[in-house]
Amino acid sequence: MNLWTQYSCENYSDKNTNIRTGLRLRIDKNVDYEVRESIKKFAKWLRHCYKFPVRLPVYVKATEYIKTQDGDNVVGSFFEPYDLRTEPYIRIATGDYKELKKSIGRDNALASIIYTLSHEITHYYQWINGLEMTVEEREQQADCYGDYILEQYAGCVDYP
Repeated sequence: MNLWTQYSCENYSDKNTNIRTGLRLRIDKNVDYEVRESIKKFAKWLRHCYKFPVRLPVYVKATEYIKTQDGDNVVGSFFEPYDLRTEPYIRIATGDYKELKKSIGRDNALASIIYTLSHEITHYYQWINGLEMTVEEREQQADCYGDYILEQYAGCVDYP
């Protein structure tokens, strides 16, 4: 079973026209050009391969970290609403791209950002499917799918 292609949530209905669908990017103006283009290319591939039955906005920030509601500094976060009528969203930080690029190279730095996005999208599919898991199980599954999706994508493109 591929979590990203399984939609078992009971509250979702394709016939409900009030629910917006799809993946949408909201990229800050000062996000590095290479990051911007790489994320747009990845999102195009995602839209072709996967469905997003509830609209998923992705906010790409030019900051090094994002502060969560708990006060933690992270590079990616997923807002999980209580019901499917409220749209979730993802925020990812890309402000450390130039430093990453210097230390691990362009392709690996971009792959790291794509991995973070894939990890957070896995949380979206956990939410869509109404999976009840511990925090550790959710994170472990998101890590595995982050790697899996990155490998799938790498098999389809020459560079991120």
